[in-house]
Amino acid sequence: MNKESTVSVIIPAYNAESYIERGINSVLNQTYKNVELIIVDDGSIDNTFNLIKDKYNTHKNIKLFKQKNSGVSAARNKGLELAEGDYCVFLDADDFLEINAIEMLLKQSYLNDGTFIICDFYSIKVLNGKDYKISNSLAYDSQICVKDAIIYFEKYKLKNACYKLYNLDIIKSNNIKFPVDIHYGEDGLFVFRYLQHIDNIFYFSMCLWNCVENPKSVTHAEFNVRKLTGIKAAEMMIKENIRYNTYKVNESLKRYIFKRIIAFANNYLVSCKKNDFYTLFFKRKIKQYLKYSFNHNYLGKTELLALANIFTPFLLASYLKLRKQIDLILFKIKIRFNINKNV
Repeated sequence: MNKESTVSVIIPAYNAESYIERGINSVLNQTYKNVELIIVDDGSIDNTFNLIKDKYNTHKNIKLFKQKNSGVSAARNKGLELAEGDYCVFLDADDFLEINAIEMLLKQSYLNDGTFIICDFYSIKVLNGKDYKISNSLAYDSQICVKDAIIYFEKYKLKNACYKLYNLDIIKSNNIKFPVDIHYGEDGLFVFRYLQHIDNIFYFSMCLWNCVENPKSVTHAEFNVRKLTGIKAAEMMIKENIRYNTYKVNESLKRYIFKRIIAFANNYLVSCKKNDFYTLFFKRKIKQYLKYSFNHNYLGKTELLALANIFTPFLLASYLKLRKQIDLILFKIKIRFNINKNV
């Protein structure tokens, strides 16, 4: 392994004083030591900035920057601007790395001739006050071309910017940035833009990130109009898909868009008062992309129920409430028979 390579770890932070230390310490304690840590405080109104400034002021490899509140994309872009490494990774403020994460990513990069490396992650769930690790790994390594990876966009964890080793020269020389006008789905669009400049991906099945499930995160938040930018982000992938612009790839992207629409429609229907504008919006979008799902046997129970609720209201809310209860029961069963270990 080339010990001269520097890896920049970028953490955007907003009101993270209660949990960010675990993530910072997981970076500082890495087995691979040639790491710079860049923390961008996105206008926190709690003690996040001062906590980091006071507690970690002796660490020469930490860059701490504070900006006015501009969103996670702007914070990550600032981190990229400040980064001076050969490679970079993104870590959310409430998540943390396995102790050998950077070492293993670099090792796989060198073994695979600098190919874009994607690893996997543990979901950290809290049950009765205890943290549990649930592996999300596919359980096998894969060398895949970018075109095939896009077709299976979600399978290969491409909709999240984390658990990946990026070449910073590719990012900076091609001016790849997170879209500041997208508030949901910005990660996937950033990764998609990066894919336009590479040929192959190596999926490494080891879980090296620990992602804490936060019910207050954007992913789990109630519906608001900003979430509709997630559909825009997915549609932008087709517009920006120059290098891998094939019929099969574009069809798969349209199915991905449809899945996004259904997810937001579900969220809208169960979390807020109905609004004629949004109902008509989802009807129009569903009609626009529905054929791509029928053609590929895509529709499952959730999708069919969402369709039924959009066109004949009041069905889905009770279903989702029941499904949440069932999911909790299934999780408890998984904990009992298939849990890895306490964190």
